[in-house]
Amino acid sequence: MLQKNFSRVVEKNQGALHSLEGNLLSAAGGHAPRSILVTSSRPKEGKTTCAISLACGLAGAGKGKVALVEGNLARPSLHRAFGLEAGPGLADYLSDGREAAEFVQETDYANLSVMPCGADAAKLADLFDAEVFRAKLASLRKHFDYVVFDGASVLDSSEACLMAGHFDGVVLVVECERTKWEVLDVAKETVLQAGGKVLGVILNKRRYYVPKILYGSV
Repeated sequence: MLQKNFSRVVEKNQGALHSLEGNLLSAAGGHAPRSILVTSSRPKEGKTTCAISLACGLAGAGKGKVALVEGNLARPSLHRAFGLEAGPGLADYLSDGREAAEFVQETDYANLSVMPCGADAAKLADLFDAEVFRAKLASLRKHFDYVVFDGASVLDSSEACLMAGHFDGVVLVVECERTKWEVLDVAKETVLQAGGKVLGVILNKRRYYVPKILYGSV
């Protein structure tokens, strides 16, 4: 079961999820991107929450089978968010000849499965191979209609850059009032240079201020 704090965020953002889906279609030229990398410039900008929300939104809207993959192997959290075992998962899938179905776990959400980090996640940095990843991602897409990948931060992980070009599109998550536009610009250019296609930016943790005039007399 999805932990309460994540569940509340998903429910709260259902309206925004529908808008995001439309924006993704528009950015992709009307063709729904089937594999999406969700990343950010730096850690702790809320990309995991956004990845969960996007995956739940696609699954809940009846768009087909969705795989939510833990790609932040240095700081994995998806398995804890859903109360699942850490392995087997992505690290094992990339180094094993078995089919993708052997490494995903079902959730309480219809049509939504999670591929956690894997038992040997810490070893992946030394074993990562971009071509192996490309082939494994293609194989995973044969089993699911959508793959939402919760990746590591672009400026914090070389693997994130190597992965970017293999997805249909990349979504950058930005924490409002914290991330400077210069940093975001560097992250965007890093993704583009790696062959990735930036579909859009999610402004996370926005604050809505009430104009002083609406408070009435003080």
